[in-house]
Amino acid sequence: MFNLKNKIYFLMGITASGKTDYALQFAKFYRFEIISFDSVMIYKNFNIGSNKPNNNDLLYKPHYFMDLLHPNTIYTISDFYNESVNLIFDIFSRNNFPLFVGGSMMYFLSLEKGLAFLPNCNLFIRNKLLYLVDEFGWNFIYYKIKIFNNNKLMKFKLKDKFRLLRLIEILILTGSLINNFEFLSKYYVLKNLDIVKFSLFINKLFLFKKIENRIYKMMNLGFINEMKYLYNKIDINKNCSSVKSIGYKQIYDYLSGKITFNEMLLDIVLKTKKLVKNQITWLKFNNNIIYLNNKNLFNSKFHYVFNYIKFKDF
Repeated sequence: MFNLKNKIYFLMGITASGKTDYALQFAKFYRFEIISFDSVMIYKNFNIGSNKPNNNDLLYKPHYFMDLLHPNTIYTISDFYNESVNLIFDIFSRNNFPLFVGGSMMYFLSLEKGLAFLPNCNLFIRNKLLYLVDEFGWNFIYYKIKIFNNNKLMKFKLKDKFRLLRLIEILILTGSLINNFEFLSKYYVLKNLDIVKFSLFINKLFLFKKIENRIYKMMNLGFINEMKYLYNKIDINKNCSSVKSIGYKQIYDYLSGKITFNEMLLDIVLKTKKLVKNQITWLKFNNNIIYLNNKNLFNSKFHYVFNYIKFKDF
């Protein structure tokens, strides 16, 4: 029987804020096992663009949910939730604590709030839908499903293409649209566990400059060559969510001749900054987050950090 006083720890944060580096430092002094909740790092060969830890860091402190899947694999929030639950209790059995690190906020939300009962992704149906998209376009699909739902599509917008695909998939599998599932009971096996959330605070202007520098550094490290390898050797599917991630999508379009090199760079910078703004907004509306600044984090041996957030488990 597991101790229900066990806690789950989250180091949430904004893109390029340095979450991974700090997590490695935390794990040096406390009984943490690191779990990545990053929607790109989970894919094999997506290294430079996702800013994965280097091999030495991973040898010192392995990260769960990293380098697991072929880029064409569909990986859902439900997959993440179910695998995380099993892993959490496995870590507890070793008398350690799970430290989730990342910026994919919907992954975090699934663990904090639970998930509604919905059918699993069906690859056959998904591929059929993608064929229809190629044949008729997104506008046709969007307005057809909108008419079916009495001209309402909840919070879904045309730009939410993968969410729209999931909506239609659920309709085909169940005969009902997702808004009919909104009030279903959720399965939430972690409800008796406490979640401790903390995030890194970095000045936005400083962060934007850091983002620009990081993107240029990625280019120098061979980001385009990484995408060429995926493009030519792995035979990635352009419709997969892995290829739609920021950076990879723009380079894919550049290699396909759709945009110029300068357009590619500019779009990566703008999309990353937009993501950061969305992450900041999301964090503002999330309760009980303990914010840490650089003064806290660089204190000797990080003891100040853990006194600050009142860790009593170690």
